[in-house]
Amino acid sequence: MGSVDIRSIKSYRVFRGAEAPANTDHYLTVAKFAIQPQFKRRLNRTRRFDTDKLRYDLTTASTYAIALNNRFQALADLPDDVESAWPIVRDSFRLAAEETLGYLKPHKRPWLTTDTLEVLEKKSLARQANDTTERKRLQGIFRAKAKADREAYFNRLADEAEAGMRHNDLKPAYKAIRCLRGDTSAQKNIPVTRKDGQACSSQQEVLQRWCEHYSEALNHPTAPPCQELDDAWLATTEDTTIPTDAPTLSEVESAIKKLKLGPAPGGDCIAPEIVKLAPISAAFALHELFGKVWISGRVPSEWKEGIITSLYNGKGPKNDCSSYRPISLLSVPDILHSCSTISDKSTTEKSSQATTVWLHRRKVNDRCYSRPPAAI
Repeated sequence: MGSVDIRSIKSYRVFRGAEAPANTDHYLTVAKFAIQPQFKRRLNRTRRFDTDKLRYDLTTASTYAIALNNRFQALADLPDDVESAWPIVRDSFRLAAEETLGYLKPHKRPWLTTDTLEVLEKKSLARQANDTTERKRLQGIFRAKAKADREAYFNRLADEAEAGMRHNDLKPAYKAIRCLRGDTSAQKNIPVTRKDGQACSSQQEVLQRWCEHYSEALNHPTAPPCQELDDAWLATTEDTTIPTDAPTLSEVESAIKKLKLGPAPGGDCIAPEIVKLAPISAAFALHELFGKVWISGRVPSEWKEGIITSLYNGKGPKNDCSSYRPISLLSVPDILHSCSTISDKSTTEKSSQATTVWLHRRKVNDRCYSRPPAAI
């Protein structure tokens, strides 16, 4: 029997009069345990690209920008159907990132660089070949490189935290604290309870409970019609001087510049770094795609989907769904489309006119993103 948390022992009793086998001096002990079943987390983990190479390696960033540009130039004109055009743009981003960046390999020592990991692999091969001399030589090289990598990694964390504090951004500071602290406070995958208070007994029941919870929390019945709003809408007159054209290339480039690096990607695996660190090629491709979305009035069905991650609020029982708040991971091109579509033109037009443009484009967005009320 493995180690058991003492808090799981509810009661115990020692029977001193009972005879133990083999006439030992041990006493018979009977205890009652209450153990929460633990499930394996993230059975289908989404593979993420190694975007740190883009942020900290200028050579890799330049290679990726060239590869992405070559892929977009090799493409013909996108089809008018957005459901057919979006997979072409999405796959171009993915293939360029897979070719130049590769996928992120999680390991316990994130400060080790690629060169150091190659030395570690060679040392492993030397050990398998029983080459003691070569193994000891590579071991010395690995220790020196690992020490330098560790120092450079912590210095980079400190520089990022200091730069973030100067700009009143606490995210890099908290990231540095988590990296230095380690994974000592990893949250256990505690199974949630059903409506009747009983714990879910399988992973399928846990997923079904979360789906049921978010279906009730995020979906609301349709609001009743309001006659006053309908009358106000009918009384308005259309202003023909307001531009209602599709998003321009400069608006798409401006939206790309405003992207924040670091957030997790959506279901399409396109991280903000993949778009922002190759702005020229990405802007031209996305501008053409956004134009077709604007003309057709529909967005790709994949943009209507998101990955919901539950974060503990810090209070309440951890096995209760209401103690968590949802975070939706959306597609980065979808976010860029929304930003470039509802961006105002206050720099070149009057404020009231810019507000009307925003309302008009927001109305188009609502038409593009209309979905059944029962969908999450």
